[in-house]
Amino acid sequence: MGNYAAGVSVNDIADIGYIRVATGVPAAHAAFARDIVGLPSLPDSNGEAWFRTDIRRRTLVFSPHPGEETAIGIAYRKPEDLEAVAERLAQAGTQTEKLDRVACDLLWVRAAYRLRDPSGNLLHLISSPQHSGVRFFPVRDNGVTGLAGVALCSLDTRRDVHFWTALLGFELRDWLGDVACIGTDTLHHRITLYPSDRPGLRGFDLTVEDIDLIMQNWYFLQQHQVRIMHGPGREPASRSIFIRFEGAEGLHWGLVTDTARIDPANHHARQFAPDMTSLCNWGSEPSETAELKIKQS
Repeated sequence: MGNYAAGVSVNDIADIGYIRVATGVPAAHAAFARDIVGLPSLPDSNGEAWFRTDIRRRTLVFSPHPGEETAIGIAYRKPEDLEAVAERLAQAGTQTEKLDRVACDLLWVRAAYRLRDPSGNLLHLISSPQHSGVRFFPVRDNGVTGLAGVALCSLDTRRDVHFWTALLGFELRDWLGDVACIGTDTLHHRITLYPSDRPGLRGFDLTVEDIDLIMQNWYFLQQHQVRIMHGPGREPASRSIFIRFEGAEGLHWGLVTDTARIDPANHHARQFAPDMTSLCNWGSEPSETAELKIKQS
């Protein structure tokens, strides 16, 4: 994440710890992550492709193991907060699985719970992801500084917001039609829920240093004939300057900067109009992808 090393406030509950993408073609994703995005790879294990996006030991994994599903690791900053959430989930009757020491070691975390959101997206609630003593630096001058957030498909965003807020302890920051922006810390949002007829990972964003890096990467992507999905543009709600593009198997990658910081005590969720200007007020429109088409029921 962009300001991972900076001081955090009492409102900083969690962030995105890692993304595990289940795939039958990890080599294709690895080549895109390394050669196009410019992320540093790590020695892999059992056919997995491992990458770093910040000081943590690994944050992006492409796994070919049969039966594995794509999972999002949400890292609570305080172990006691994770345990409080696990207890609240149990009281609400949400099925959770506490992972044993062996499973946690494979994820490089101190503690973890496995569960699904109401739409069926697989989540790992974790604490104490391992950091690396080796300084993070990208393969090329892409300006990447960390994981910013993830976009998930939701069968019912209005229903799922209750799970993310009342049970996981996060905050609804804004509605863009029926697209929900969920904040887990002082960044405007870490989770975006897009209306869809299926669950799953739509994509994820990486932070970069500034708008210059957004434009440098945009030209790099064009030169390498990468399909641009949306942008460059600016999100009115979060103030993020962004560009999003398509990787292997249609996975959406994004680069963002200048995302607004929120004072939760003085911010109330807003309802933005169900039109394209609520996704970008610079005038860019997303490519023909169902989950990126804003609407309101």
